Order: sequence, then C-alpha cells, then structure tokens
Amino acid sequence: MDDITSTEKLLDLIRSKKSGSGPPLLRGKSFPAPRHSIQAAFKKKTTARNMIHVGVDIGHECIRLVKTEKIGSRWDLIDYQKIPFNHIQKGTPEFIDFLRVELKRFCGDFNKISIWAIMSAANVNLRHIKIPKVPKNQIENTVFWTMKREASFNEKESVLDYEVVEEITEGGTPKWFIMAYTAPIREIETVKNRFVKIGLPLNGISIVPFAIQNILRTGWITESDGHVATLFIGNAFSRIDIFRNGNLIMTRGIKNGINSMVEALLEALRDPSQANTLLPEHQDPSGIDMEQARKVLVSLSPDGEVLTEKDPGYSLNEQQKFDIILPALQRLVRQIELTFERYNEKKAPAA
Repeated sequence: MDDITSTEKLLDLIRSKKSGSGPPLLRGKSFPAPRHSIQAAFKKKTTARNMIHVGVDIGHECIRLVKTEKIGSRWDLIDYQKIPFNHIQKGTPEFIDFLRVELKRFCGDFNKISIWAIMSAANVNLRHIKIPKVPKNQIENTVFWTMKREASFNEKESVLDYEVVEEITEGGTPKWFIMAYTAPIREIETVKNRFVKIGLPLNGISIVPFAIQNILRTGWITESDGHVATLFIGNAFSRIDIFRNGNLIMTRGIKNGINSMVEALLEALRDPSQANTLLPEHQDPSGIDMEQARKVLVSLSPDGEVLTEKDPGYSLNEQQKFDIILPALQRLVRQIELTFERYNEKKAPAA
C-alpha cells in the first residue's frame, strides 16, 4: 500500500513505497466494471530510494513548494517556498510558463524526483461506510456497489478508491468500517495535464485531509487523547475534519468562509453614515469593492499588508475590525459545534 508523507506547512504530498497498510490517496484508480480490478491511471513508477520528493500546492494567490528526502526511516524537509502569482491568471499560457520556471528552479538538478500535487478536497466525495465482513478479495466489489447505492457515482466519470479503516461490531455482527471516496476524472486530468505541459509529469495527486492523516500516522504530530480536529477556512467554504487514532473518521463541508467576513466589512465600509470615519477624504462609499474590503481583513494578520491612509478602513483598529466580522465568525463557530455534536451522537466505532 502506498504512503503519503507531508509537511505541516503544505499539508500535502509525498509518496513512498511501503509494505502494509497506509493512508488513502487519490492514486488515480477507477472501476471500469464492478468485477474488474482497479486500473492505475498513473503509469510512472518510482521508488523512495535516493529520491527527492516535491509537493506542489497551487492556491488562489500563490504556489507553495516543498522538497523532502527520505533518509533511513526518517523524512527530512530540504526546502520550502511560497511564490506569489503576481496577478497571473491560472489556466493561461503565461501561468504554465510561470509554473514551469519556478518548479524547475525549485527541483534543481536532481535526477530522481517524485512530484505530487494537491487538488481541492471540495471536488472529492468522501464517505465512511459499513459493509459486511466479507473476505478481503470481495471487499473491492462490495465497496463499489455500496458506493453506487449511497453516492450514486458514475464510474465512467469518476475514480473510486477506498481504505479499510478497521473491523467493527454492530448489533453483534462483524463489519468492515471503510473510508471510500470518489473524484471526477475530468478534474484529475486537468491537474495531470497542467504538469505534462511543463514537462514534469506527476507521480500522484492528494488532498489535504489525507495528508493530515499521514502526519498523524507517522507521528509528526502527537495526539493527546487519540482525537484531533482540523479546520480549513477557505474563501467560499470551510471544512472540518475529525481524526481518531490517526484515522480520518469524519469530514464536513461548511458553506461559510472568508468571503462572509469580507462581505461584512464591505457592508460596513459602504455605510454612508460611516463614510467620514472609515473612508479617505472624498471617497464614494459605493465605489468600495470586495478586494478593498479583503485588504482590510488581511490587515488583521501579522503577515498581512499594512493599510495606508489612502485605504478604506485605515482608521479602524483591530478590535473594531474584529467586531465587524464577529457575526460571520460566530456562524462558523456554530457549525463547528454542530459537527462535534453530530460526531458524539454518531458514536463512531471504537478502535
């Protein structure tokens, strides 16, 4: 079984070959028919020996690159870079050229390189299912038909992969507790082709929750009581993942994120009654846009750009900014609380 290793900063990446069970990953496998074995979509084979592993995360405004090497049984971080796009549009020839130059510069002159990229977890349908404790050679088929029934996925349009998390007992009957997931072939091909165009084909694709799971399984992060929850806050949506004993047990998407906070700031900046105090002199409140409001939000971060006197919201202190976005934060917190409540109610199978 393949293992992914990753760094805490990128929460993605790397593939190594190990025997025994390992974390799940988008290995590009699909079921052409329920009685056929899984077919590998990635044909490029690599080994972990003397190999440099490079991970690529293409975000909204920058790319993040990580370089690691396996020394004995330990993975060492060699290099890490965060490179802004400088307003280059993704999907354009200019972006492909930018990615080619930066990635080849980062990879250097190493002959053996394994490259992994991250794809959005929003494009992956991940479910935890229970199936009868069938013989191991029947698990694949049983997972296929269970996912067909519960997720209604189209095997011609999606890849399907799974991992047996553990054996459980429910109502006195032994069962397999399975993590199964599907991803659209079109999205996978888009990611793959982007790297084919720059002359550096991928060895594989992963998503952030699987990478975090691997960090826990490799012991890079020590769990205090066997439970860990992580929160990702994106622009349009957020996601909370719950892990137990190194296994991803629950994941939930939340339709609330950074944009909700930006919209709250935009509404405050556009308020005519506040124009004299929140806006530069003679600036029309109706002319304030999302990017200007986002800049106010980012200024809350120690790494964010400092506002100038010409920027809307310059007169706001940190507490005032926080008070404006507080309702959006409270909605997000409430969804997190509901997720924990749901997790406790479901009483996920004990290890």
